[in-house]
Amino acid sequence: MKVGILTFHNSYNCGSMLEAYAIYKYLKNKNLQTEIINFSNRGQKELYTIKSKNDSLKHILKNIILSPHYKKLEFNNNKYEEFKNKNLKLSEQYDKLDDINEKDYDVVV
Repeated sequence: MKVGILTFHNSYNCGSMLEAYAIYKYLKNKNLQTEIINFSNRGQKELYTIKSKNDSLKHILKNIILSPHYKKLEFNNNKYEEFKNKNLKLSEQYDKLDDINEKDYDVVV
């Protein structure tokens, strides 16, 4: 049985990353063919960018506040990417939920 997991796995925080990992490992240990559906919308991608476009007052202020911390944030983000790529099997990238082909999975969790 092929299982697709649809979760908030692309965020750079321990809670989201460990939740995705725990569900993935649990289902994999049940001998199911399991992968994380690699869905991430534009809003989520923008939320975790280190440097935003200077197209609004909010983004300009965010860039000013975060600028002293860019190197540390980049290091942390790279560690999350490394963990995700090492420990999770990801599907192809989807930017819209409608693009996910449910026929690829027997079950979507």
